Amino acid sequence: MSVITDAVRANLEALDVYSSSALREINELKLVNDTEIRGSVGSDVLGSIDQIQAVFAECYMILEPLRKTSNGHYGQKEKRASYASGVEDVEDVIKSVTGKKLGQLLAPFAQGPILASSAISSQNYSEEIKKELRTMSKLEGLSLLYSLLSLYLYTGQLLLKNTIPLSDELAYWESVLNSRLYMLLYVVQTLPVRGYEFSKALYNDVVVKNIETGTRATLPTPPEWVPEKLRPFYSHAYKWLRFTLQSIYSSSRSIMSTRVFFNNLKSRPIVSTIGISPRKASIFTNNVFVTILGAPVIAAKREAIHRRENILNLKSANAEKLGVLLSELLTIRPADEDDDSDPYEFLEKTGVLTKAFEAISKFELLFQGETSAVGMYSGTGSDSIQSSLVKLQNLFSKLLPSQQKQIRATRSKNSRPRAIIRYWVSTALIVLYAPALIKNVVSEWDELVLFFKHNVVGTLVGFWNNWIISPLNNIFATVRHDDNSRIAIMSKQSLESDLSSLERMVTDYSLANISLAGQELDPRLALATVQENVKNGDITIVMRKYEQDLKSPVKSIIMGDMLTNLLIQIQKAKVDGTVAISGIDKILKSQELVFGVVAASPSLLVVYWVLRSVESYIRTGYVYRFSRDRKLLVLQSLNNIERLLNLALHDDAINFENSGMLLLELITLRENGQVLVPKDRRWEFVRDVNDLTSKDFTTNVKLVTITRMWNNYGSYFRD
Repeated sequence: MSVITDAVRANLEALDVYSSSALREINELKLVNDTEIRGSVGSDVLGSIDQIQAVFAECYMILEPLRKTSNGHYGQKEKRASYASGVEDVEDVIKSVTGKKLGQLLAPFAQGPILASSAISSQNYSEEIKKELRTMSKLEGLSLLYSLLSLYLYTGQLLLKNTIPLSDELAYWESVLNSRLYMLLYVVQTLPVRGYEFSKALYNDVVVKNIETGTRATLPTPPEWVPEKLRPFYSHAYKWLRFTLQSIYSSSRSIMSTRVFFNNLKSRPIVSTIGISPRKASIFTNNVFVTILGAPVIAAKREAIHRRENILNLKSANAEKLGVLLSELLTIRPADEDDDSDPYEFLEKTGVLTKAFEAISKFELLFQGETSAVGMYSGTGSDSIQSSLVKLQNLFSKLLPSQQKQIRATRSKNSRPRAIIRYWVSTALIVLYAPALIKNVVSEWDELVLFFKHNVVGTLVGFWNNWIISPLNNIFATVRHDDNSRIAIMSKQSLESDLSSLERMVTDYSLANISLAGQELDPRLALATVQENVKNGDITIVMRKYEQDLKSPVKSIIMGDMLTNLLIQIQKAKVDGTVAISGIDKILKSQELVFGVVAASPSLLVVYWVLRSVESYIRTGYVYRFSRDRKLLVLQSLNNIERLLNLALHDDAINFENSGMLLLELITLRENGQVLVPKDRRWEFVRDVNDLTSKDFTTNVKLVTITRMWNNYGSYFRD
């Protein structure tokens, strides 16, 4: 819609300049200011003048909200804000521009201009008054131009509002036709409606057959076992049953005949799903019961195909109308500064009024259903302000409302089933089981609350405290180098106590065997040497005595201190193990921050994903994982836009349908793409999309823009 709105806004700014000049000229007229002159022209002329002024004021003010949203004086910062917000806010304009209101507003022009030139010239007025009346009649031409700008907005909004949702309808019918599961679901959803319609048609058919046969039908002879009193009832019941079966069979075969069956289901025949080859299909369809059972599926598929085709035709027709609308947008340029001619005459000289007359004539042909005549229309000599005002009033009062009703009726007839039909199974289950479920919930409310607190609230609180707060506290304590929170696999004093115990044991053992410590040294010095060696892991004195004891092990065990020697070696092994563990403990402490981050990462990632999903849902209405559908739509739109531009590059004639389809694809690209692009680059994306809609760029430049968009934003649209 922005391309139409921007064009109307640009034309509106230029047209306001001409209107201001015309109003200044009119305010200086004697017909406006001189009471004596006003009294000489008659009340009918004065009434016409007042009516023209009132219509012009309404046509002028109806576009006032669009003037307020004009971005002609935006700075760079405001432009970025406008790009980031997407399409500019013109809702007030759209609400004010309605076909009914404009039809009533232009009702005085139903028979042509109010101040017709012939009527002015036929009166016995002075040349000065006639000149002033002709000047006043310029308001009619300006009113026509303002109404035409309103027509652009109203028609564009009408077509876009009733065309953009068709993509969702097409996607729905495509999913039904391309999925067996969705097809069966659709059959179940529409089964009550289809059954009612089929029963109604069957009843009417049976009644007609009964009436046609009447007395000509020969009643069958009842069997011998039927009682005499029940024989008339048996004959009539048999006749009605025969008619019913014939109607059911003929109706089913008309839906599921062998030829129609294969013509409509070449891509996905249902017979293949049940293991029947096409060669045996004729035998398959001859079975009346199988035919009856398969008829709902076939009817549903044919209905889905028919509705999809109707939606496609409606979308193509609306796109063609949009293409005509885009091709007929006016270009009102400001007057040259050195041009001293009358502003209204400048509009006539530059061909703006002539183009407006042709545009109105084309719109009339378009909404009368003569689309093929629009492309061949080249203007006629009968196009004038008189005929154009009549056509414009007819457009607003009759053609556009009729077109709107027709489009809505087609959409309603071919759109997906209503919600009550799609969800009747769920509704039925709720009606059947909801009372009992509510009763159980009320009776077990206390147990449910306890269950919720324990399993939901307790789980969330435990997850928060144990998997988020506690790991984060450990990380912070590690950063602060808090000794109370450091990772350790052994106590701090374990190694010191074991080593001191070993020193004492070896020292006492050395005092008992002082000769082994060195006889030539002072005993104290010898003990100091032993203690130093023990700290370094050297217990040579113990091992020497152990080697001597091994020469007479039995005697050493019974009479000597070999057991003490063995216990000292066991303590030595324990100290060695403690030293090894101490080394591992030091390694863990050096990597304590890494372990803390690893421990906290999974829970933090879960919280981050939940927060992003909630933020995405609040911002776009979709959970993050559903962005895949948006990415697919954006990729499809980019591909279709590039294809349409390539077609336009090699097509000399204007293709209205392709032009309209291009606008629809650009709107889809803009709405879905700016959700996927990061916020800081969103204004760039919208700017590039606007470049694709601009008339200032050639098709080659737009193709280069598409390539640039693939290179810059492609990573955001691919999984």
